[in-house]
Amino acid sequence: MRKVNDAAQDERGTGPHPSDQPAEAFFRPVPHRVPDDPPPDRHQAILDAAKQVGSLLKRQGHRFALAGSAAVYAHGASGSLQHDADFCLRRDDAGAVAATLNEAGITVVEPPEDWLWKAKCLGQDIDLLFELAHEPVTSELLDRAVELPLDSVHMPVLAATDLLRGLLASFSEHPP
Repeated sequence: MRKVNDAAQDERGTGPHPSDQPAEAFFRPVPHRVPDDPPPDRHQAILDAAKQVGSLLKRQGHRFALAGSAAVYAHGASGSLQHDADFCLRRDDAGAVAATLNEAGITVVEPPEDWLWKAKCLGQDIDLLFELAHEPVTSELLDRAVELPLDSVHMPVLAATDLLRGLLASFSEHPP
């Protein structure tokens, strides 16, 4: 029989009773995935982040266009998004865009590269590009963007010709 003063002994009298130990003594947290592994559906996570940022920018009336692999996806290409979501905007608009994102809890940082800023949304990387194919993002480039759905959110998406030009230029380390 267990007595109050014997609380530190189990029924066999050989040591602490399990109920006297904190749960941490018996259960070790097991990570559900290795931190460097992509989430189970990275493609959808990137789409969700792009939709969040696109809807915020659209709601506040900012001029921008979805770029990169998410834009290719919006144009109808199949495939899986694995890295980030890219948005083109004019450098002159960057401060206002950063303020909008910061107000929504999305931190914008300036990396060493002078042609983009970076952000994180829903745990995914977002690139805010001021240059595409070694050329500044201009009003004319944004005017050529087409309104397309990215899943359920309609937003300006770079024209297919501009996407292809940017892709081809990315294969070269030297500006044209």
